[in-house]
Amino acid sequence: MKETEPVRAISDSEFWEHAYHGVRKSRRCLPNPRWRLGHFELDRVFRQFLPRKSGLRLLEVGCGSSIWLPYFVREFGYKVSGVDYTLNGVEQAKENLARAGCTGNIIHADFFDIEPRLQNQFDFVFSFGVIEHFERPGDVVARFASCLREGGITITYIPNIPGFIGPLLKWVDRPFYQTHKHIDKQELVRYHTEAGQDVFFSSYIQLLDLNQLHLGKLGPRWAHLFHGAFAALDLPVLLADRFLGLRVRSPRFSSSILVLARKGPRQG
Repeated sequence: MKETEPVRAISDSEFWEHAYHGVRKSRRCLPNPRWRLGHFELDRVFRQFLPRKSGLRLLEVGCGSSIWLPYFVREFGYKVSGVDYTLNGVEQAKENLARAGCTGNIIHADFFDIEPRLQNQFDFVFSFGVIEHFERPGDVVARFASCLREGGITITYIPNIPGFIGPLLKWVDRPFYQTHKHIDKQELVRYHTEAGQDVFFSSYIQLLDLNQLHLGKLGPRWAHLFHGAFAALDLPVLLADRFLGLRVRSPRFSSSILVLARKGPRQG
């Protein structure tokens, strides 16, 4: 891919400004691994595979309203930065950091406009539901990888739209559904390997987790109530995993996909 080749998004900043504006601000500014299935599974993978070394640099692309930036500061000691092109999302990300007693550098910009000055700067590049909103997700992964130092790690998390969650999302909010590319785990792995990275973890996660559904059109109050109910429905899966070691990874019934990939030689 040529460095000057434009990256075309399926959605735009106006769409996401409206989406963030319609989301009720959560009282929680950090993940809740004890009671939220997705948070529990991500936390476990991060603790297993990521170094806990103060001062390493992490960039979250698409960091609007992020609860993960303060998590990486508090749990891993990382120096965090985030970039998002929505003002509402940036303000919520800054607020979450402040409420958690953390500091970070949050940039209000389009990542692809400022990417050249971010190249080779970070030990980790984290994206939470970003690449599936672009016409060529593999190009986006490659641009994220360009911001890594040698040995740095890309952490890519996306909804499993080819699974059961896709038709449900289409029924609940068709315009939002139409902003997604359909990417399975094999494709997501391929995007990283084609970007010159070594994939050392890939998995379907979040069995039957309905929290991937976008309910903003219902209004903040109803969306909050439904997501609370979805979290309760997750409890049997979470408890079976935590206490019985029962882990089901299904291309059809898992709600999300997670890949971790390394650029260049492994870190010591």
